[in-house]
Amino acid sequence: MVDRVVNVSDLISGFTALTDPDVHILSGSITERTEDINTVQIVDRQNPTFTFSFAADIYEEKQFSYGRSPWRPSVFDTVPNIDVRNLVNTATKMTDLAALILQRLR
Repeated sequence: MVDRVVNVSDLISGFTALTDPDVHILSGSITERTEDINTVQIVDRQNPTFTFSFAADIYEEKQFSYGRSPWRPSVFDTVPNIDVRNLVNTATKMTDLAALILQRLR
């Protein structure tokens, strides 16, 4: 059941590759893209003697930037993602899980 939620074989192979003395990581980086969206719309103009109210078009300005930082692999990078949906995505897996639960309850 554990292998359905966490891919243990990927965990072991990743850890083995990371601890292999013949593997040398030359470089690695993590790139992060940041996007800023600024929205402006003029709704009214006020003056002490008069007020204009109107609905103008929305002006949208998009700016983005990239940031890069060095990546230093660790043991935590070998841990695969947990996917609970694979636990009961077929009828056979649901029956297996129900049988294991009933066995533990007895």
